Amino acid sequence: MTAIQGSEANRFTHEIMRRQITAMVEDVITVAQDNLKDIRPGSAADVRNAGRVIATFSPAMAETDRLIKKMLMTRIYRHPEVMRVRKDAALIVTDLYKAFMADPREMLKHYWIDQIPGMAEPAKARHVGDYLAGMTDTYAIAVHRRLFDHTPDLQ
Repeated sequence: MTAIQGSEANRFTHEIMRRQITAMVEDVITVAQDNLKDIRPGSAADVRNAGRVIATFSPAMAETDRLIKKMLMTRIYRHPEVMRVRKDAALIVTDLYKAFMADPREMLKHYWIDQIPGMAEPAKARHVGDYLAGMTDTYAIAVHRRLFDHTPDLQ
């Protein structure tokens, strides 16, 4: 058997994902239809009081979902390269948070910077956190490079 490469591999991966999502959606719809036939609700209150979840996976699909999540956790989300990028990203966010808390003017022309000196510490932290949350990755890296000389390469 020949290995799948390049754009063919991308199409193959996309097709597998598409088919898995379709199978999962169809499974939920089938289970929900069967449950609705069983409880025969006449109102939304009947659904709320049914004593069970109406739209859910079948036991077989729930097991498939569990296995997919386990595989993603071990092979993707916790992959050493992903963990390295997460660690570097956490460093950038932590450094920026500390810098902005120490001197909010480092956020440059944000519209509420002038109000920060009079804010209580929790309100100031919330504003800085909101500002950080609104940053794109590219912008956060650029600001970190402007403020620090140890910006990690997230590539």
